[in-house]
Amino acid sequence: MGAGVSISSISKSSSKEADKIFATLDKDKNGKLSLKELSKAAKTHGDAIKAEWTEEKISEIIEAHDKDGDHQLDRAEFTEVLSTLKRGKKKAAAAAPAKGKAAAKAGAAAAAPADSEAATATDLLEQLQKERKKGKFQIKEGEVYEGETRQGKMDGYGLYTFAEGGSYEGQWFLGKMEGEGKRVFENGDIYEGQWFNNLFAGRGTFKQPSGETYEGQWVEGKREGKGTSNMLEGESYVGDFKSNCMHGTGRYTYSSGDTYYGGWVEGKQHGHGKYVHASGDQYEGAMCDGRYHGEGRYTSANGDVYIGPFVDGVREGIGKMVSQNGDVYEGEYEKGKREGRGTYRFGSNDALYDGRYINNKREGQGSYFYADGSAEIALFKAGKPSGEGVRWNAERTAAWRMKDGNNAGEVTLEEAEAIATELAKPVPAKGMTATYPATRDTDPVVRVVDVDG
Repeated sequence: MGAGVSISSISKSSSKEADKIFATLDKDKNGKLSLKELSKAAKTHGDAIKAEWTEEKISEIIEAHDKDGDHQLDRAEFTEVLSTLKRGKKKAAAAAPAKGKAAAKAGAAAAAPADSEAATATDLLEQLQKERKKGKFQIKEGEVYEGETRQGKMDGYGLYTFAEGGSYEGQWFLGKMEGEGKRVFENGDIYEGQWFNNLFAGRGTFKQPSGETYEGQWVEGKREGKGTSNMLEGESYVGDFKSNCMHGTGRYTYSSGDTYYGGWVEGKQHGHGKYVHASGDQYEGAMCDGRYHGEGRYTSANGDVYIGPFVDGVREGIGKMVSQNGDVYEGEYEKGKREGRGTYRFGSNDALYDGRYINNKREGQGSYFYADGSAEIALFKAGKPSGEGVRWNAERTAAWRMKDGNNAGEVTLEEAEAIATELAKPVPAKGMTATYPATRDTDPVVRVVDVDG
């Protein structure tokens, strides 16, 4: 119990003082006082107190004020306990004759059961206050403590000055920094908040001379839980931490103006998330080790949209690209480029290409379907027809030999089929239909929740 607060001032009741007592007793910093925590506090304060302050008695007090049925006391419930102490002391004083302490005790014993509980709790807190002494002590060469002590140890409120520079001012419990306190380090770093067992624990703020700050939850001296970190050059992170790393879900704002909101693992973007570039480009989908990895959607500022898989930050696998001009590519990607088999529909004339790609260009055997229903088979190089090919009308009743994409004269249907065979392609069926099936009819599911949502 760290705070040097008298029972009379608690009874008068400042919620601020009640909060100090609560923070000191709440050893695991979960916002609740358990039977174990209250029993441990009682066992440190003298035989007379231990005799009355049994676990059974503590359980009765908890159950009497536990409104949510969790067998613990939250801050509001604990404040109500303190209010009961105040009422109990008043009733005990009113019931006591004017003569002597023994009569006062008899009056207190005659009061209601709640008054008896109040007296026991009051004795505990008053005993704690009586045990404390104030003074100024040299702990070792160059180190000085000025404040309250108990059982020969720093306990209560005090200021400790370290030999190497820096100081701690705040609450102590049996020689350890515990409760609320402020630590100024020799390098200029400052921590102000809750402590347990000489470590940052609970809520606190850490500031560095550079201007970097962290405000949030701590566990055993490390950032853990919800927090806000403000870094150099205006960068910031708001979200979950674990073992000093961004871990869980959070929003990071970069100095460039980019923002990311989504999953984090050990300080890197991981899981599902949304990355918005300052340029207006956006990515929404799976992340791994800080990169786009897995199924996702990338929307460029100009309106182009890619839907499909990414590997190490680039398009890889079978995906779909819808351009703002109406063009649509659906097929294979490798290292961010069209590579392998795919179909490309031109928005300007509704023509369609079905075939091979290398380095974003049509390369190898391919079929070309025109808006009027006619079709052509050719060998492509660097995106253009090269060498011998063949073209049919929409009804497939007439055909023409093609040379480098130009008409080289009509041929019979048998001759046309022979040219197609040499190119390892079948005669196209009637209608504007590609032989490569659609692969991205629907968008991938992207589980992203906005930080404000």
